[in-house]
Amino acid sequence: DDDCDGLVDDADPSVDASTGTYYYRDADEDGFGDNTSRVQRCAPLAGYVASRNDCDDAADDVYPGAAEVCGNGRDEDCDGDGGPGGDDDGDGVTWLEESRVGADDCSLDSDADGVGDAAEHGFDFDEDGLDGSVDPDDDGDGIPTLDEGAGDVDADGDPNYEDLDSDGDTKLDADEGTGDSDSDGVPNYLDPVDDDGPDADADGDGLTNVYESSVSLSDAYNPDTDGDGIGDGEEIGAGATPRDTDGDGVYDVLDADDDGDLVPTAAEDYDGDGDPSNQDTDADGAPDFLDPDDDGDGVDTIDEDVDGDGDPRNDDSDGDSVPDYLDDDGLGPSGDIDGDGLTNLEEEGLGTDATRPDSDGDGVGDADEIGDPSAPTDTDEDGVIDALDPDDDGDGIATADEGTFDVDADGVGNHLDDDSDGDGKKDAVEGTGDVDCDGVPDFLDGDDGLDCEGPPADTADTGAPVVPDPACGCASTRGAGAAGALAALALVVRRRRS
Repeated sequence: DDDCDGLVDDADPSVDASTGTYYYRDADEDGFGDNTSRVQRCAPLAGYVASRNDCDDAADDVYPGAAEVCGNGRDEDCDGDGGPGGDDDGDGVTWLEESRVGADDCSLDSDADGVGDAAEHGFDFDEDGLDGSVDPDDDGDGIPTLDEGAGDVDADGDPNYEDLDSDGDTKLDADEGTGDSDSDGVPNYLDPVDDDGPDADADGDGLTNVYESSVSLSDAYNPDTDGDGIGDGEEIGAGATPRDTDGDGVYDVLDADDDGDLVPTAAEDYDGDGDPSNQDTDADGAPDFLDPDDDGDGVDTIDEDVDGDGDPRNDDSDGDSVPDYLDDDGLGPSGDIDGDGLTNLEEEGLGTDATRPDSDGDGVGDADEIGDPSAPTDTDEDGVIDALDPDDDGDGIATADEGTFDVDADGVGNHLDDDSDGDGKKDAVEGTGDVDCDGVPDFLDGDDGLDCEGPPADTADTGAPVVPDPACGCASTRGAGAAGALAALALVVRRRRS
C-alpha cells in the first residue's frame, strides 16, 4: 500500500506512491539517518528514522546539531564546516594541512609566536624540519619569533623573525643576542648602533659613554681624544677623578703634554711604535710622558730648554745628537763633562783629560792654562802645553809649588813668572832654598840676603859660595825647600804690605 489508502497496490487502480513517507537508515541510532539509504513507507520502519542528513551514520556523535569538537578533523554537526578539508579556526589552512605539520586547526597561531599560521604555514626558513607554523624560532637564530616580531627594523623586506641580521648592522642576531649592552632600551639584535647608549663603550677604550661625556669630558667615539698615542682609558688613571699629572687643570686625557715638560706626549714616543708609554729613558719606572725629569739627571726637562724657545728637543749642549733632556752624561763633543769651560771635543784635540778640570794636577785649571784652545799656551815653549806641563814656566820649580799668586805684583802669576819675586834673579837660579833662613824660599824672597848679620848671604844668589851666618841658626843653604814655599807665601805678602 504505497499510497497508504488501505488498499494493496495490486488491487488499487489508483496507486500514488508519492503520498508515502521517506524513512532513512539510522545505523548509529543517533536519530538521524543516512540520506543515501532511504525507504518510503506509510509507517515508520525499524532501523529507519524520518530525520536525515547524518553525515556519518557510523558515529552516534555525528549528526545535525551535535556539539562540534574543534580540531579533530570531524564534522560533528554536519554543517559542512569541518572534517579533513575543514578549517575550524578559519585561518585559511585546512585541518588536513595543519595536521600534517602538527599544527592546531583550532588556533590561528599554533606555535604562539605572534605570527599567524596563515603566514607561517608551508615555510621552513631555518631548514630545521619544522613548519613555520609550529616553529617558535623561525630563523633559528636563538631568539624566539615572539620576541623578534614581524616588524622589519632594517627595512630590507625580510621580517625580523626571518632575518638573521634584523638591524642590518652586519652582526648576526645570534651573536648580538637579546642583551642591551649600551642600556638604551633597545636589544642589541634590533639596535643598529649597539654602542650609543650611556653604559656602552663606543670607542672601546674601557670607559663608558656616560663617563666620558660627563666626567672625563673626553670623546666617547675616539679612544685617544687628545691624539697623543696614549689611550683615554690609560690616561684617566685609577683615581676617583681623571688624572692631571702636571696639575695644569687639564685632565691628561685632554692634555697634549701630560707632564707639562714642554715636550708633547706624542713626541715622547722615541721608538716610533705609536705608544709613548713604553719609553722610560732613566728607567725609574715612570714613562717619559709622565716624568718631569726624563733623563734622571736632577734637572727637570723643562729647565733643559737652554735656548728658552719653549722646546727642549732642540737643545743639545754637548753636540752628541741627543737632546739635553734625554742626555745625562755630557759626553758629547760639545759637552763639558768636567765643567772646566772646555768642550769635550776641544779637550780631545788638546790631549787633556775631559773628565778632570785640572789634567796635570798642578792646581791650575785646564781652561786657565789653555787660554785660546786654537792656540793653547805653552809658556816655556817646551812643546808641552801648560795644561799638561807640571812646570809651566820651565824654571825647575813645579807649578803646584809656585802657585798662581803674583808675589811681585807684575801682573804675571808665579807659575808663569821666571822671576817670581822680582829681584832680578831668575827663579831657576834662586831655586827653592832659603839662604837667609827667613822661612821664605829664595825664588819668592826679594831680600833673601838682608835678614841676617854677618857675611851677606845674598852672594848665593849670584852663584858665589855662601858662608852661612851662625846667627841665623841656619846650618846649610838648603833652607825650607819647595815644600815650604807656599807655606811661606803669607810671610812674603805681609812683608810687602808692611
